[in-house]
Amino acid sequence: MIYVLDKSLIRLFIMKTLTYCAPPYDLMFCQCLLNFIYSVLKKEGIYYKDEFKKIINKFLDEVANMHHMYQSSKTKELFILSNYIRDHMIQSEMETQPC
Repeated sequence: MIYVLDKSLIRLFIMKTLTYCAPPYDLMFCQCLLNFIYSVLKKEGIYYKDEFKKIINKFLDEVANMHHMYQSSKTKELFILSNYIRDHMIQSEMETQPC
């Protein structure tokens, strides 16, 4: 069974992160973001599978690390949004587990 992660939430996250893919942030962040977008396009959408879960969690971890490094209001906004996505994923897992 495939559980769909809220596509509008992911679109919002991608749009927000694309605005930060510029100096003073390094190319590693941009490369990570582009790899994430490529993975989404390759899978033809956002599907909540274990493989995709690993990809998105890795990206969210890198966003958290970036916020801890730069500590700016822009990275804080991304950090809050990434935490919201994590919470949404956890909630989705709990709702789909059999009782």
